[in-house]
Parts: sequence; structure tokens; C-alpha cells
Amino acid sequence: MKNIIIKLINFLANTILLLIIALVAELLAINNLIQAQRGYYDDWSQLKDCNRPLGLIDGRIHDWQLSDSSSNNHHQKDPNCNTRYARIHQWPGRGWCPNPNSTYNYLQIDLGYETAINGLVTQGRADGKSWIRSYRLMFSTDANQWHYYNQKQTVLANRDSHSLQYYLLADLQVTRFVRLEVLTWHSNYPGLRVELLGCRRCDTVINYPPRTVYKASSSRTWPQDAYCAPENAYIDGSVGWCAKWNNQNQWLAVDLGPPTKIVGVVTRGTGAPFRRHWQRQEI
Repeated sequence: MKNIIIKLINFLANTILLLIIALVAELLAINNLIQAQRGYYDDWSQLKDCNRPLGLIDGRIHDWQLSDSSSNNHHQKDPNCNTRYARIHQWPGRGWCPNPNSTYNYLQIDLGYETAINGLVTQGRADGKSWIRSYRLMFSTDANQWHYYNQKQTVLANRDSHSLQYYLLADLQVTRFVRLEVLTWHSNYPGLRVELLGCRRCDTVINYPPRTVYKASSSRTWPQDAYCAPENAYIDGSVGWCAKWNNQNQWLAVDLGPPTKIVGVVTRGTGAPFRRHWQRQEI
């Protein structure tokens, strides 16, 4: 009888241990799936297809993220010369026009957060006369300490003002800030438009229902304001959350579930018809 009890205990212990191992493995698999769906990886080497446009052409990189050493003063006379036009496939004639009389010209791009750069595409102003012939690349994570790519390698750029010139890096550069240091240009008319190629670990909206749960300090009640519930607060919905009270004690909480890396916040008004609701400031 005693031996039977010992065997039964051993059997139950082994069964429980196997169940625990299976449960842990399942939880790890679910966590890896969630992290993959949300675009987060612990190792840049896990990123695939790392040659996508990073946002100059479609506006994900905003005008305020573009700066330069000193634009050509003639852009005051030519409205088509501006840093914000340093994007490939802009309207013909538009682009960034560095100062041809300066000995040091650069275009700086702030990607917002850590990004892997794999290459870039350059283009002139498509006006028949303005393009860059060569440049160097610089990278930085804080916009203070910079390093040149590949020991100040000179990169050949365009041969005319309209065609695209692709350049792929020898290895991924993980950075936030990118500078194109202009070296030579055609005639006396330097002009540039550009797109960066690479990939990001976090570049997707992660707070969509039903995976995300919203709570708020207050909200207008149904049926008068059916579109004001907290769960309507996701970014591209046709309505949104609106607080019941007009004071600074109102808040919206977003439960993302498992721990998640956050790199930024995007806000907009409710978008509800016949309403003028938006947030002016975050506290």
C-alpha cells in the first residue's frame, strides 16, 4: 500500500511539473508573438526587410524634424527652395537648396528615436540644373556627438536633377540623427531631395481595441453623447473620448496588457460631427 501511495505521489508530481513546463512555454510563445506584432525586438539582427522608406516621402517624418546648416539665402526669393521640400518626388523644382557660397553645408534629419539605417535615395530638384554630386554621411544618437560613416567615405550622388540615385550602406547604422554633408554639386545650383531606407523596432500604433482597454476620469453619457465613451479614444476612429467636466482633473488611462515599449504619443481631436473638442496640452 505504501509503495502504491509513493508511486501515485511521484506520478502526480511529474504530471504537475510537465503541466508547469508546458504552461511556461505557452506563455513565452504568446509573449514573443505579442512583441513581434508590436514591432519590438531585443536584437536588431532579428529585423527583416530592413530597406523600407522611413517617412520623408509620405510625411511620417515631419517638417520640424528637418534642419540644415544654413539654407541658401535665395530661398527667400525662390519659395521652392526650403528644407521642408527635401523629400524625393516633391513637385518639380522644389527641394533643399544649400548655400553654394558656404564651405560647410549639411541637411540634418531627426528620426525621433533609435532607427536602423540601411541606405538612402537622393534626387535633384527636377528643374534641369540643381543637384548634388557627392556627400558624406554622419550619424548621432543625441545630436551632440557625431561620427562619419565608413571613415569619411565620399558617396557619389546624382548625375542629373530628376533621376533617383540609390546607395546601400555596407552595414546597418543604428542612430536617431542623420546628416548629409554636401561636398560637390552641379554648376552653381546645389539642390537635394532625399529618402532614408531602413527599419524601426517600434513604428506601429499599439492601442487598438479590443486588445487595449480604456478608462477615464469621466465621460459624457449615452444617449446624448454616445460617441464620447473612453473606448472611442483610439487614434483613427471617427469619434473620440470627451470628458464630462471642463477642468484639469480629467484623464484617460490606456491599459496595454503586457509590458510594452512606448516611443511616442499621437493625439488628435474627437473628429465628432458638430463638435469642437481637442486637447491643447498634456500634463
